[in-house]
Amino acid sequence: MRKIDAKIMAETQKIRHYIMNLLYRSAGRQTMIPSSRELAVQFGVSRTTVRVVLEKLTAEEYLVVKRGIGTFTNPFALQPGCFGKEALIGLKSGHGDSFFYAPPEARAVAFMLETAAECGFNSRLLSAGCDDEREAKVELINSHVDGVLCYNTQPWFTRSAAALLPTVLLYNREAGVPCVMFDGNLAACQLLAMLQQSQIHTVGWDGMPDQLYHLQIRNFLESSGIRNLDLPLRSMGSALEYLTDFCTTEKIGCVICDGGFSPVLQAIEQRSGKLFLKIFMTRSLHPGTNAWLLSTDVRGACATACRMLKDLLNGKPVSDQISNLELVSLAQ
Repeated sequence: MRKIDAKIMAETQKIRHYIMNLLYRSAGRQTMIPSSRELAVQFGVSRTTVRVVLEKLTAEEYLVVKRGIGTFTNPFALQPGCFGKEALIGLKSGHGDSFFYAPPEARAVAFMLETAAECGFNSRLLSAGCDDEREAKVELINSHVDGVLCYNTQPWFTRSAAALLPTVLLYNREAGVPCVMFDGNLAACQLLAMLQQSQIHTVGWDGMPDQLYHLQIRNFLESSGIRNLDLPLRSMGSALEYLTDFCTTEKIGCVICDGGFSPVLQAIEQRSGKLFLKIFMTRSLHPGTNAWLLSTDVRGACATACRMLKDLLNGKPVSDQISNLELVSLAQ
């Protein structure tokens, strides 16, 4: 069991988080921490392991040793105002252990941090790569946060967080968890009208939809007689010639994809001599002609989620917040 826990969060990190939480919650007062023997028993490790953590925290001036008395937290090591008066919230994006953030996720994480600060929260990123509910519980308990904002997380992580702490989910829906999401029905109706006007019957998608509103649009188009196909834009083995032949053979007239694929689509257009109706799920620097954006107010959604989380932390009821997506022209 402990080996599995250590996979999610090293024992040294758990001890560090435990002591930093004592410092954070100390309200500006020096607090005596448990002895190395007590910490070793509490975390099931050797006293040597505990000493490594304590020595590092002391070197960083988070702890002060008073010989013959004990070891104390050092309130002067934290910035003024950071003494647990405001909630400490955890931000979880995806699995949490991404090697990098692509632009859409990076914007969402940046806005979560920004709007959390505007709400008076202190924040920390939850970065353990959890694979199931038990591992999620290990991370959440040892992170010592008061609430959680979830963005694009797995359903089991969202459920685990909500079972332990006040939690708000961004962009998707999970039963019993307050959410901020976008409804794709209005955008789906707009898109269908555009497809019918241009006599387009087949739409190519950049992989399977990863947000609920993408799935709404896809299902609406399918129920209206539009054929949906997955276009392998993300596959490194998909050469330009293959993609051009695929779009031509399948008579794809509209492509829905990430804005970063705009240069690829324009290259396909040049090779095939045919223009697509381009629907970008994220902004493109060079959208080209006949291009539209599925417009989402990401910053506004993050701000709403933070306000909801603040209400939950204050014991107030909240309800799901849903905004309509719209198609916005990117005409150059």
